[in-house]
Amino acid sequence: IYVIAINYKGEVVFPYSENVGVINARATPVEEGTWEEKIADLDNGRYVVISLDKGRDEETYAIENGVWAAGDESKTMEQRVAILEAAITSAGSDDMFELAYFSVSTPQVSLDLPETAEVDDEIQVTAETNIKDGEKAFVSLSFNANIIKTTSTLIEDGSVDASIDTSGLQPGRYNVAVHISGRASDEKEVILVEKTEEESEESLPQNESLAEPEAIAEVNESLSAGNESQEEQGEQGIPVNAWEVLIALAMATFVSVGMKRRCR
Repeated sequence: IYVIAINYKGEVVFPYSENVGVINARATPVEEGTWEEKIADLDNGRYVVISLDKGRDEETYAIENGVWAAGDESKTMEQRVAILEAAITSAGSDDMFELAYFSVSTPQVSLDLPETAEVDDEIQVTAETNIKDGEKAFVSLSFNANIIKTTSTLIEDGSVDASIDTSGLQPGRYNVAVHISGRASDEKEVILVEKTEEESEESLPQNESLAEPEAIAEVNESLSAGNESQEEQGEQGIPVNAWEVLIALAMATFVSVGMKRRCR
């Protein structure tokens, strides 16, 4: 077969030719129904590849005298594709071809993680990348340029998802980095802070809590009893000791009167 690749500027990037106005056709071998060509040093952008089989007659209007009939370098990618398609599908041609577009971009990865995290919690690391799925991504946590924790995962749906355990680490500033096959990397800072203690529902500590209701009841009963005693003493008007003195005087008077009667 014969292969030609054209970039978004309309330049032929394969097969390579020092004379951009003359693109010599080059046959590519087919083995077990497949073929392969390597195209190097591609810039970012959109490309088109056409693979051509001359058919049974071994002739094609798309290649004349061993040179691709794809127009000159002033033509755009779309114009050159139209010229080649018209030649390949012209009347009486039994050519067969395939056409495919692809894009090239610089490998990129963009890291996303929280600015702060609590010690002993896991840092959730997420990154978006244009590198194909299945490639391995390495995620690391470093402190003062020293890597202290690492993990790895595979790219899935253009995303990198991983977590880093911070157990046993001290509060401070750390760096999280993601590297993908040595082709792209990104790094950001995360600040580890002390874990926030849950505030107590009660304003006072338990050991300084208010007295229990039973204790309060006992105090009230004691005070009530004291008040009743004072009220009784208030009603009598005379202390208990004073009553004893009065009784003693009455007895003495009674005895004295009795003795006088006997003497008479």
